[in-house]
Amino acid sequence: MFIKLFSIYVIFFTFLSFSLSKNIVIGVYQSFNIRTPKTTQVNVQGGKYIRLQDFTKFLKITGKKKGVSYIQVKNKNFVVNVLSANDYKNYQLIKNKIKFFWGPKLNIINGEIAITGKIHRFSDWLDISKLSGDINYIFKAKIDADLHIKIKKYLTKLCKSNFIPCPNIQLKPYPKLTAPKKTKKYLKQWTSIFKKFGLSIFFTSSVLDLEPNIHIQVLIAEVNKNFQKQIGLKWGSSVQAQLLPSFSINDSLPLALKMLQSSGEGQILAQPNLLVKSGSEAKFLAGGEFPIKTSGIKRQHTSWKHYGIILKIKAYRGYNNKIENHLSVEISDIDNSNTVDGIPSIKKSHISSIINTTNNNYIALSGLLKHNSGQDTDSLPWLSKLPVLGNLFKSSNFKNSKTELVIFFKSTIKQ
Repeated sequence: MFIKLFSIYVIFFTFLSFSLSKNIVIGVYQSFNIRTPKTTQVNVQGGKYIRLQDFTKFLKITGKKKGVSYIQVKNKNFVVNVLSANDYKNYQLIKNKIKFFWGPKLNIINGEIAITGKIHRFSDWLDISKLSGDINYIFKAKIDADLHIKIKKYLTKLCKSNFIPCPNIQLKPYPKLTAPKKTKKYLKQWTSIFKKFGLSIFFTSSVLDLEPNIHIQVLIAEVNKNFQKQIGLKWGSSVQAQLLPSFSINDSLPLALKMLQSSGEGQILAQPNLLVKSGSEAKFLAGGEFPIKTSGIKRQHTSWKHYGIILKIKAYRGYNNKIENHLSVEISDIDNSNTVDGIPSIKKSHISSIINTTNNNYIALSGLLKHNSGQDTDSLPWLSKLPVLGNLFKSSNFKNSKTELVIFFKSTIKQ
């Protein structure tokens, strides 16, 4: 379509190539002028975002609403980005700041404020983030390779200080953050951290799980009453789970148990170490299995029943570096004195508990297995033969009820 504005012809068209063009940024209701010789044909794409006024020697372009328009005057091309009043204010704020930097540039990409060019100094990168805290913009600048490690450490530290996992940080060709879809629960927190850096999160099913590993140290020990009092545990007749007091000997517990063993007043029976993802279950079995046969109409079926020490631990990493420990411990033995159709019953002690701890806090489970004075090992025939508990039943202190079985747990987040 041709529109004659005095001596200038304006054509509104659907497509032009503007690979070599001058970029102009204005706000809504703001104007700029383009000099135009007489009888000049002007081509416009995206005319709904701007208003053109012909003043014979120049065209006055005024922003109408947010969007992008393209203007061609003879052999000169112009890309006009019209921003909202607030975006234009922010654009000018960043522009005035980075004009003193070496490398970064300011552009408009798909209607968004964008940092492009290159970043050569860590201080420039930080200054842009401090300036742009409440500004919506995207970061598309290339970062010098010698800054990559420092920037990754800085961003990772921000996540750790907020006690959340860090997304996958990619800095080539420009910064990009990716995370698995199931971690969308962290989106609000990640946005509050990374918005000022012009970064957003891309969720994908191909990224590895970001939940941290949790190391679970288990100490199965025979301890006496005095030692339990020393570390702040209560000697009781019931099954109980207790958190070792903060004033206790948390860090030196394994050493203290070894000293107890050397003095003949206790012993470490087992010391398994387990590593699981946060939210996954770790399992430890010190025992055996016995078969149970059941008969159907057409065939017989054999199932296997566990006995011994069965530990199940599911640990979750929470906020403020807390760990939520879901514990389930069972000590069971075969009871041949009580059978049904030749199948023995199971005698067992069981405890389930949920306890919150911080890194390196011990949980102690006691009362699961005690030996009454005068009781011989024939009363617990299968347990007394197990590798872990066999040594316990050989202990004279345990037989005389001077010691008992205590299971210690410690969960530690591994980043």
